[in-house]
Amino acid sequence: MVNKKYKNLEKFIKDGMKNCWDMPGLAVAVFDSNEILYNYVGGYSNLKTKERLNITDKFCTGSTGKSMLCAAISSLIQKKKIPNIWNMTLSDVWSKTIHKDYKNVKVKLIACHSSGIPGISTNEELDLLNCPKKCQKMENKMENLDEVQQRKMLANIILNDPPTYVPGKEFRYSNWGFGILGAIIEKLTKMKYWEVIDQEIMKPLEIEASYKYKYGNGYVNGHLAQDELWWDKNNEYKIIPLNKNQHIDTPYADPSGVLFLSILDCAKYCQSYLKILNKEKSILNLKTIKYLTKPMINNYAYAWWLGKHNYKGSISHSGGWQCQTCKFLIIPEKNIGIVICSNTSNSYLRSIVNEFLKTI
Repeated sequence: MVNKKYKNLEKFIKDGMKNCWDMPGLAVAVFDSNEILYNYVGGYSNLKTKERLNITDKFCTGSTGKSMLCAAISSLIQKKKIPNIWNMTLSDVWSKTIHKDYKNVKVKLIACHSSGIPGISTNEELDLLNCPKKCQKMENKMENLDEVQQRKMLANIILNDPPTYVPGKEFRYSNWGFGILGAIIEKLTKMKYWEVIDQEIMKPLEIEASYKYKYGNGYVNGHLAQDELWWDKNNEYKIIPLNKNQHIDTPYADPSGVLFLSILDCAKYCQSYLKILNKEKSILNLKTIKYLTKPMINNYAYAWWLGKHNYKGSISHSGGWQCQTCKFLIIPEKNIGIVICSNTSNSYLRSIVNEFLKTI
């Protein structure tokens, strides 16, 4: 029985899935600090096999996992297992032989995408590496290394070249930056970055996260929306399910970007922030959470957007990988939030958020 408050949201979602959205599968959960207030799971986990989506199926949460890496690092700092690296410089935690313009850059600027490190999949990466041949050479070297060695090599290459902009002066979203942040925590803990997330965040929350994709078996399949195949002769939208060999596990450049959670586990992670901000006991303390959600540059904190394009005072982040998309939105002053996951890269999560905001 749907709570009367969410009947319009339910109708909006069901109408969208039936009549106009191009999402094979969709999962939504609205929550407060203690319970799930509304949830929807519909469509297919895999269009090719016609397997229905289940509430326990794991989605790739993409860059929403960046805040989990930041929270895990902060947990280690809080427990005094590592020094407070957020206030340390790159020369303190990585190497004193890095480029002079990186030596005094604080690690916290990496987490806030304002460190001078370029973003991946942009022309900046070629500017950084001087030419496409050098970029290809780096990629070739990566193939023969394990993921930890890859991140270490990435950090050494990038931090020995000059920054692509003045650190601390502007915001530029950088997956490569989080690759380096992952390498730093791996150096300090002698653990893989995802082991740190699992130890400090997932297990305390009793969440069974996955860090490797398994085709089928409770994992949501990604679906590619190809522009050239959008419309067939019958004006029907075409979405192509990814094959087993098209799924890529953890890329060296984006630690925490490939993390698989069910919609309920996504909600449980976001609930932990509401608990803390409402002065209830959870995985971190109030001081740490306020630090992690304090805006730095361009209204961005430690892997969280602050109020941008959403409700005033909210914290949020989106993610996309494996042709899947994910959205986390938390509104502390209302003790409420929403998580949304779909299994195609061409989705309508923003419209669902807007409809949800009408219920507040």
